[in-house]
Amino acid sequence: MYINNIIFNNDLCNEVYDKKTSLKAHKKSIQTLFVGTSHTNYGINPAYFDSTTFNFGLTSLDMKGMYHLLNMYIKILPNLENVFIEMSIFSPGFDLIKTSDKWMAFYYKEILGIPYDVDADTKQLQSWKKQAKTRKVKNDYYGYKKQTWFGNWIAQDRYETHLKHCLRVPKPLKYLKLIDKLCVNNGKRLIVFVPPCRNDYESFISVRVKELLKRYVSIYAPNAEFYSFLSNKSFSLVDFGDTDHLKHNTSGVLKLAKKMNNIIKMNKKITTKNNNKIVNKVKTWYLRISMLKQYNKKVGK
Repeated sequence: MYINNIIFNNDLCNEVYDKKTSLKAHKKSIQTLFVGTSHTNYGINPAYFDSTTFNFGLTSLDMKGMYHLLNMYIKILPNLENVFIEMSIFSPGFDLIKTSDKWMAFYYKEILGIPYDVDADTKQLQSWKKQAKTRKVKNDYYGYKKQTWFGNWIAQDRYETHLKHCLRVPKPLKYLKLIDKLCVNNGKRLIVFVPPCRNDYESFISVRVKELLKRYVSIYAPNAEFYSFLSNKSFSLVDFGDTDHLKHNTSGVLKLAKKMNNIIKMNKKITTKNNNKIVNKVKTWYLRISMLKQYNKKVGK
């Protein structure tokens, strides 16, 4: 697909470049990785996490993009333990290059190497790339920064737009299946989460749709854990900048971080408990071998 008169967005290119550069700079310390859309980009502040966390949320990123990002970086993160993948209302049928935001796919392809089938005039991009070589990224940057743009959407209109993608044939979820397999093969814990939304948006979401998201995850990512914050009442109106994006460093961002921290810690407790069981079994096994050896010596005598 060739895009004529492509939109050049300097801020987007800089943000994508900074995330890529920063992740590589912190690759040895990252323990938890979030990959998702603008909901992740706006709502996950690594500074509020107990483990070293990186936010690789990108506007309008689809499951294909999430898979290829994770596939590119999972093997260079030696201490990575937890992978969080965003599943929003629109995710099941959302294909970036088939939307009005397809121009973003071109930049994700050129800067990150995600294999989207899209091309465009690269003159402005080539000029930007020359400038980017001298760009410095702050050492304390872990993929999160203050976002000031929010949509002035009517909740019902916004939801209905997302619902159209949700009810399509879920072809993009084949990439969720690949993400699940990738995490299993690399020994990483996979958590699929649905981000919170404002209560006026949430009021339009039927029980059927909520159950559909849960069902899709159980089918396409059977090894993943699933958490939905759609109906979570701890988030209030003041936490959101619009119908479905949390405001920068509000109590909502902190609340979400606390909930995610609890999810991460819960796994560590389970792991510790299981490890203790394994240790006890090994001790019992060695004790039995020792007793058997002593018995054999006595019998031999």
